[in-house]
Amino acid sequence: MGGVIQQKAASRRVLIVAVVLAGIVITVGFGLARRVDLVSTDQGEQWLEDEHRYLIAQIDLLEIQWEQALEEAADFELEASKRERGEAAREVLGLRQVSYFGKRGEAHELVEFPLQGPAPLEPSLLSGELVLTNEEVFSSHNPIWIDDAGRPLMYRKADAHGSAVVFILNKKIARGVVLGELKSLMRTVPRVVPAGGLLEFSGDSGKVWLSRGDADCKSRPADETLRHYSRFGEWPIRYWRPRKEVVSYEASVLGGMSLVALLILVGGYWADREQARALKLAAQRVSFVNSVSHEFRTPLTNILLTTELAQEDSREPKAERRLALILDEGRRLSRMVDNVLSYARAERGKLQLGQVREVKLAEFLESCLQQFEILFARKGITCELDVSGDERVEIEVDFLSQIVLNLLSNIEKYAGDGAVAKVEAVAGKTLRITVSDNGVGIPAELKFRIFDAFERGGDSVTSTSSGTGLGLAISRELARSMGGDLQLKNSTNGAVFLLEIPLF
Repeated sequence: MGGVIQQKAASRRVLIVAVVLAGIVITVGFGLARRVDLVSTDQGEQWLEDEHRYLIAQIDLLEIQWEQALEEAADFELEASKRERGEAAREVLGLRQVSYFGKRGEAHELVEFPLQGPAPLEPSLLSGELVLTNEEVFSSHNPIWIDDAGRPLMYRKADAHGSAVVFILNKKIARGVVLGELKSLMRTVPRVVPAGGLLEFSGDSGKVWLSRGDADCKSRPADETLRHYSRFGEWPIRYWRPRKEVVSYEASVLGGMSLVALLILVGGYWADREQARALKLAAQRVSFVNSVSHEFRTPLTNILLTTELAQEDSREPKAERRLALILDEGRRLSRMVDNVLSYARAERGKLQLGQVREVKLAEFLESCLQQFEILFARKGITCELDVSGDERVEIEVDFLSQIVLNLLSNIEKYAGDGAVAKVEAVAGKTLRITVSDNGVGIPAELKFRIFDAFERGGDSVTSTSSGTGLGLAISRELARSMGGDLQLKNSTNGAVFLLEIPLF
């Protein structure tokens, strides 16, 4: 019931659902089309090249200074007496051993160097671990470096008199001192790394000795690595460019999802319009039925009153039977009109309780049964009445009358000839009226639909009985409007309906 109102609400829900779905599709579309790229914000890297050149220049300068110190020490050692040997060599950074070669043979001397802490020993000529050929020792008067794989770094210088001196050097020791010098130099030079970038200076082992910038950049590989090699080893510089997130959207994905959302909106709008049109037609039909029913009510009431008066004045049995038939059929038509009017009101949501009156329950139910006395007698149906509890009840009489008459009408239509029916009523805080019969009952497949509008009990009865299929639907709606309910109870024989209404 309340179908028109419910359908209007459903129509609004269709449009709302369409809008929500379209919104979801657009949101998902933006999510699928969204791309986040990390784009470098460094517009130029000239400063990085300058930094690298500065580092190279400092390392080369220190290497030149070291080589000059070695050459000066070699010149001194070539001219030194045995007593003076090693004095100049001890002043040179990273020098471990001095070896002397000449016409009188060769001599080897370990040199103390001015460094604190332990230093690894290099293989030496003194112990015989290293071997130098005469060509390596006396090949040229010019100073040369001997830097071969598997041997320590060596510096050699010979003179014109057939003498030569060889220095065995420790690069790690020299590198440590150079590294200290570089740290001091690089820290005093102001360098600005772009915000969000990172610059690292490291050594042969990969250990970082100077870092500038955002350390979080190390979560990704370096964008650029610059390397420099010297006598002291490798000096790499690694650079991470500053990046920022750039959000873009794929037009094809966004366009496709927008098209889907548009189709949903158009479909929802079309469905809403079609449903609105259908609702308008339904409302017009309900209004038409309501108007026609109202037009029927006045002449029908007049017919019933006139028939009752004629029946009272009639003295002929044959005329009385015909008047009784007219009265019964008129009442049947009146019940149909009442049901149609109630259905129309319920569809429009205008079904309202009337005035509550006090009635004698037994007399009220007896009057309802009297309206079916001739109809029941015609089909051989007997109906018992059993009333207990309070004698008087306060209730909406018109609604209760319509419900009871509809239940009795069902007995007359569907119970069958010779059926036995019973109406039991118990009045307390709740009025309970049970209407039962031993007729054919209601098919199991219809028990869940029997209270639907226009449901008439299946094909087996629709062809042999009259009615609109509104009686039970209207009756349940009326019962619920009074705060109660009408239910179909389980029964192995016939149909049993229970009406429960709280009393005022």
